[in-house]
Formats: sequence, C-alpha cells, structure tokens
Amino acid sequence: MSSIDPTKRSPDGRPVRDTRWRARWRDLDGQHRSKCFDRKIDAQRHLDTVGTDMVRGEYTDPALRRARFDQWAETWWKLNADRFRASTRSTSRRILDAYVIPRFGPRRVGDIDRADVKAWAVEQLEAGAAPRTVRNRVAIVKSILDEAIEGRAIRDNPAQGLRLPRGQVEEPTFLTATQIEALADAIAPPYGFLVRFTAYTGLRPAEVAGLRLRRLDLLTRRVEVIETLTTVAGKVVPGPTKTFARRTVALPAFLVDDATRYLGALTSHSGSAISPDGYVFRSPTGGPLNTDNWRRRVMIPALGRSSLPLGVRFYDLRHSAAALMIAAGAHPRLVMERLGHADISTTMNVYGHAWPTLHEQVTDRLDELREDALRSPWAPAPATVISHTRRRSA
Repeated sequence: MSSIDPTKRSPDGRPVRDTRWRARWRDLDGQHRSKCFDRKIDAQRHLDTVGTDMVRGEYTDPALRRARFDQWAETWWKLNADRFRASTRSTSRRILDAYVIPRFGPRRVGDIDRADVKAWAVEQLEAGAAPRTVRNRVAIVKSILDEAIEGRAIRDNPAQGLRLPRGQVEEPTFLTATQIEALADAIAPPYGFLVRFTAYTGLRPAEVAGLRLRRLDLLTRRVEVIETLTTVAGKVVPGPTKTFARRTVALPAFLVDDATRYLGALTSHSGSAISPDGYVFRSPTGGPLNTDNWRRRVMIPALGRSSLPLGVRFYDLRHSAAALMIAAGAHPRLVMERLGHADISTTMNVYGHAWPTLHEQVTDRLDELREDALRSPWAPAPATVISHTRRRSA
C-alpha cells in the first residue's frame, strides 16, 4: 500500500503552493516508510522504483542504508567468527581493527562506493603492502558488504570484482627422494621420522602437529587427518583441518616400520606408554609442536648440514609429497584426495605443471601399443583394393 500526500495543506484541505510531497509505502517486513520530495512527480517516481525493486528482490531499507559500516562489521563478525579456524580468526580480527574499521567504520554503509574501496586499496599498495595482503583486506570489506546486501541495506557490493594486482606467487620447492633422505639424516632423532612422514603423506604442517596417536593405525597402515595445531600469537591452538573435512591417508610400508621404532623410542624416553590422545610429534621439551619454532631451530640448521637451500619451508615437504605421487603416476584426483584439497582446481593450479611429462609418457605408450598391434598374429591383412573398372563385353 503506497500513497503520496502534501506536507502542507490550506484550511480547506488543499495542498499549498510551497508544499513538499511525502511518499509513503510499506517495506517487505510490513513497516511504514516515507520520504519527502519537492515535486509530486519525483515522489511518484520513487514509489515506482520501490515497487519495481520489491518485485525484483532488489529493495533496500533506507534506515539500514544509513547505518554505520562498523555496525555491519560487528554483525558480520558475530555471525562468522566461529566458522574460522583459529589462525584465520586471529588474522581477520587484526585486519578488521587495524585497517578496515579505521577507514570505513564511521561511514554510512550506503555511502561507500567503488571509488572509495579502490582508492583505499591503491593507498595500501603505495604504502608497500604486498598485493596478496591487500587482496585479503579487500576480501574482508567485501564480506561485510555482502552481509549488508543480505540485510537489504545496499543493492550492490562496491568491492565485488575489484581488479587488483595478484603479485608474485611464491613457487613451491620440490625435494627429490634423495634430498628428503639427506634432510632426514641431517636432523637429530627423533625428527628424521617427522621429515619422512610429512614428505610421504603430504599432510599440512598444522595437521602433522595435531596428529594424535589414536589417529595412527599401523595395522591397517592408515592415518586419519581430523585435527590441527596452529600457532596463533605465539601460542599453539587446536582446531579443525583447513577445509573442515576429515580424510584418510595410506602409509607406505617403510613409514609403518619407522613409526614403530619412533613410538618405541618415545615410550622408552618418557618411561610410560603414550596416551591415545597424546600427540605423535612433540616439541623438544615435550609439549605440543610449534611448527614455526621447529623450522627455525631444527629444520634450518639441518638444511645447512645437508647442503640444501635454507629457504626450504616445512610446507615444501608437503609439496614434495605431491611431486613424488605425480612421479609415481598418480591420477590428479588421487593427489587431490590425499592432500585434502577442496576441489581438483586447487590441485591443478599448484601442481598442474608437473603432469606434462606424464602426457609424454602416455603418448609414447600409444606408439608402443600401435607397434604391438601390428606385430600381433591376429593383425588384419592389408586391405584389398577392388577395381570398379567395367569389364569389356565378349
């Protein structure tokens, strides 16, 4: 139900000359709304637009449009914070408080346009922030504005599809099987097993740190990947896997033998059996494994002793596992499942370049199959050419 009424009337009820016109309507929640215009025709156009937007599902609430950005930011945070892993939650909150709120907090959410968001991104790039960092910050602004769209405060998201430089992608380092053994041998016990375990299972560093003994089944040669330990602000925090999904990874036989020796040494060192809920890999002091400290204090010195590049990261052991699987002829789908990627595109984007050699092998194999077929005793005889020349009559 909508109407247009004058704001001023004469004693006989007729609109006066200098009156303004108030457009009235009910929103989708049944609430009465109004807006004043200098001309009646403008009020009518506004009502027409409101009606069309309601039919199309594009209606926005003027009151919510005037709400401050920081109010929508807190709403977004309350609805989504618990969905984040501990490390993501910490990083997102820091970005929100240090970069997003200071710039957009006091602004009305409906007044923020594409030029505002783009100018903010450019300023950060010029200040020396990495492109990937800026993209992450813009992504948070976009998520908050998506919340405003869902709440019918705005119609379009000014941060949607913003073109930003991607920056240089950090190339993964792939260690060969020989290099993995060299690194494992250069690390003092018991961490040689940790290197081999990561490099032949492909678990993420946080998944390795969060592996509990009851998830390691040496009889069936399986490891269940369910939990993680992530370093947040210097503290080790438990949480789910990156994709919030569990998976099972098969263990090579040699890792089962290594695990048996490793667990036996741990039991002997501690003087008691490890609890099923105890972590398989621990810090040198016996507490939960801080992967950042482990790389700095244990892995980097071992890289130097084994003459490997000091820039090799803990995560590169996972990359190396992918490379070893590909070299063994694994299908991309299998690599995706073992690494725990959410979809095959992630696997191909990171490791797709490692498969061309397999394409060459398949092509060569097709040649061999063709040659085998021609040498087979069941190979068909050469086709006989039938002449269609008309015979002469006698």
